[in-house]
Amino acid sequence: MAVGFLTRAFQVLIVIIAFLYYRSGREIGIFLGNPDLPTSYSAYGNASSTCRVVHDKTSPRLKFCEDAVLWDVTDAQGTQERYLLAGCDPGRKSWNTVMGPLRDPNPRGDLWLYDYSTPDAYPARITLEGYPEIADFHPLGMEVTQIGTGQPSRLFVINHGRFNSTIEVFELPSPERLKEEIASASIRAIYITTLTSPTFVAPNALAVISPTSFYLTNDHRFSRRLPWPIGAIIPIMESVLQLPLGWVDRIDLTEDLRSLTVTRVASGIPFANGIAISPNGKHVAVASSSKIAIYYYERDPETNTLEFKTSVPTPACPDNLSYGDDGVLFGAGHPSFLALILVAKGNVHALSPSWAWAVIPQELQSSQGAFDKADSEAPISAYSRAPIVETHTMKSVYQSDGSVYSSSSTIVVDQKAKKFFLVGLYADGILQCTIDN
Repeated sequence: MAVGFLTRAFQVLIVIIAFLYYRSGREIGIFLGNPDLPTSYSAYGNASSTCRVVHDKTSPRLKFCEDAVLWDVTDAQGTQERYLLAGCDPGRKSWNTVMGPLRDPNPRGDLWLYDYSTPDAYPARITLEGYPEIADFHPLGMEVTQIGTGQPSRLFVINHGRFNSTIEVFELPSPERLKEEIASASIRAIYITTLTSPTFVAPNALAVISPTSFYLTNDHRFSRRLPWPIGAIIPIMESVLQLPLGWVDRIDLTEDLRSLTVTRVASGIPFANGIAISPNGKHVAVASSSKIAIYYYERDPETNTLEFKTSVPTPACPDNLSYGDDGVLFGAGHPSFLALILVAKGNVHALSPSWAWAVIPQELQSSQGAFDKADSEAPISAYSRAPIVETHTMKSVYQSDGSVYSSSSTIVVDQKAKKFFLVGLYADGILQCTIDN
């Protein structure tokens, strides 16, 4: 017990010293402060009537979801359907290789599908068919792409197992088969293979380029799996000191998925977290959680190379990113990192607030119609915590003090269906909101 107490005390001391010497006022406020956010606010309508938390009616396992993606499928006749996929881990408070602890890796996480086009539907748990029974499954970042019109889709899921992090590859059903499985409440993801590489040090998020290639972020150079005391101290210092040790790789697979090639495409990113490719394929956005900013890169669609262009500060530590159909970038994150840590440590009295926002580049602002460039309609403006930049405009989409929805990690927006969805690291269920305006 004494050793454990001394270890924790030393970690706290290191964090305090690091803050005093290396942090600016903005970062200290976001890391240690806790803004007076409303219980629930949506920019697209009264949150009390347009937002609800969706649960699974059959079990309490739909919680602690880190990532969610929109899955577009097109059948042989050209009809497109859209679903929500989520990766959740009810055991996150016992096994979290990013924030800790590393206590019990045995309980598995889950994948979920939500057919939100049906009013009375609720998310359904996906069966991982053929996945090894002895293997861990702790999903983090995930992405999906259809192999071809009318064909199955390929799903990539980052898995933070007990010994190392891997990328699991699954096949999701063809559009026709998917409808049958939804009707029978028996949705399957067929296990294909596990991707491993020494470069998968701390993989966090991925963005699919094709069924055989994707970008992959690594958030830390030093992970919590390292032996004590390195694993207990160095990753914390890497985050707090904003050390630019995170990076983005491009992973290229052979057609049979048996071998892969890794190419470094971006480096020098403090805590590289979420990543997203713009709909036109010309831009890539990467979240830097400890720098509290989004890094923008210009992408060459022919070579898949990236060139850094600019960074945009955010009002919260950004987690995952996603693009809307119109090219607007959406992000979600943690406006109080200290509160998030308290929740992760099991403090029953702590609430981890949520904040989601849109980042609108200059070239798209005219197409967005009239909107508040000062974000003054929000209970707390994004610009109260992030400086104004000339190249982009920030708009708060959702805010909560954590009492209605907590620890936001991903927002995805279906502008065609006029809905947006939020998942949270330590939240129960999925927040669904209607876009009324």
